Amino acid sequence: MFLLPRLILLFLSTSFLAYGADLGTLLASPWLRDAEDKPVLLPDLGRKVLMLVYADPEAGDQTDRLSEEVKRKNFPKDRFRGLGVANLKDTWKPNSLIRLMIRRKIEQFHSIILTDPDGTLPKSWNLGNCDDQAVVLVLDAGGVLRFQHRGTVSAERAAEITAIIAGLLIDAGKTNPAPGP
Repeated sequence: MFLLPRLILLFLSTSFLAYGADLGTLLASPWLRDAEDKPVLLPDLGRKVLMLVYADPEAGDQTDRLSEEVKRKNFPKDRFRGLGVANLKDTWKPNSLIRLMIRRKIEQFHSIILTDPDGTLPKSWNLGNCDDQAVVLVLDAGGVLRFQHRGTVSAERAAEITAIIAGLLIDAGKTNPAPGP
């Protein structure tokens, strides 16, 4: 009689824990697509501290606070790269329309936004279901996953993420100093 509720609870708890790459994992770049639908690898993976936002187009505003905080910090471009990847697999919007919107944002903000039309990134990095949400990943300069957050980013969480990035940049500077003038 008590066995069934315990089994259900065990299943639910392990299901939620199973989503997400393990922290400390060295991640390889999967093939994604650029705004023109050409195949590309993640730029600077394994060379710079990387903050990647993988977002369903319906959940794009979940990381606005984080984007604003990262811009305000003005991290050094020679050791840091922030980029977005649009999850095209889980949206009802036509891919051509999303790519058009992405091209406009790239021109407006001078940013890198890639696309994932078939869910390659969540499969490759064990992110689980990414429908209707954003996933923030921070990797060190060696390509090792150091932080992961799923869903809306609060102001407090944005401050925590930028502090993690700043710490990784200090570590990256010790092993890979910025080039001189």
